[in-house]
Amino acid sequence: MYIQIRDIEGTAIIAGDYPDIKSVVQNRREILGPGNAKGNDLSKADLSGAKLAYTNLEAVQLWGSNLQNADLSAANLEGAKLVKANLSGANLSNANLRGATLSNAILVGACLQGADMSNANLVGSDLSNARLAGANLSGAWLNYTILANTDMQDVNLNGAKMNDAVLTGANLSRAELTNAILSSADLNGANLKDARMNHAKMLKAELCDTNLEGADLCDVILRNARMRGANLQGARMCRGLLMCVDLHSANFSGSDLTEADFTNAKLTAANFQGANLYGAKLNKAHLHNANLMYANLLHTDFTDVNWVI
Repeated sequence: MYIQIRDIEGTAIIAGDYPDIKSVVQNRREILGPGNAKGNDLSKADLSGAKLAYTNLEAVQLWGSNLQNADLSAANLEGAKLVKANLSGANLSNANLRGATLSNAILVGACLQGADMSNANLVGSDLSNARLAGANLSGAWLNYTILANTDMQDVNLNGAKMNDAVLTGANLSRAELTNAILSSADLNGANLKDARMNHAKMLKAELCDTNLEGADLCDVILRNARMRGANLQGARMCRGLLMCVDLHSANFSGSDLTEADFTNAKLTAANFQGANLYGAKLNKAHLHNANLMYANLLHTDFTDVNWVI
């Protein structure tokens, strides 16, 4: 097979007959230099199952390439172009993917534990069932990304853009989501226990049956979100904006809701037992069958509250 590989400037550095592209890259010590494929154009290459751990693939072009089940652990892929690449089942643990472009890539079941994907572009990618525990996704673009049933414990999503992302059933316990943007994101059934979500913007987000126990949601924006049956036991939502949110049967027991705004919220059958509602706004809220036993209601605004169905 005649194979030609060009560097980032378009100069051909490999040209000749080889069994396949995989053999070219895996024998990089003779052909590409010691573990270095920086800037090469490997677009649409078949690298499935390739052993590329610790390889320098900085700024490499891998558009549409097949890297299924490849070992890229601790590889340097900073600034790499992996648009529409197939990385399902790949091992990218502790890899450097800072600023990489993975839009519309397939990463189903991939291992990205401890990977650095800060400021990476993953718009429209599929990471279903992927393992991302401890990964750094701060500032990453994850709009329309599928993250269903992913393991994202202790992940850093500070300032990440996740509009319309699908995170159903994802485990985000202890995740850092400060300043993250999750408008219209689907987090139904997700686990956000002890997550930090200060100043997160979650307009029209779906959080039904979501576990937010002990989470820090101070200054969060949740206008028009759906949170039916959500567990917010012991959570902090000081100054949170929850206007017109559907919180039917939500559990706020023992939570800190100081100065939170529940104007026009649906709080039917919600549990506020022992919650701190000091200075909270419940104007025009629906509180039929809500439990306010032992709650701190000092300076709470109940103007025009609806106590019946």
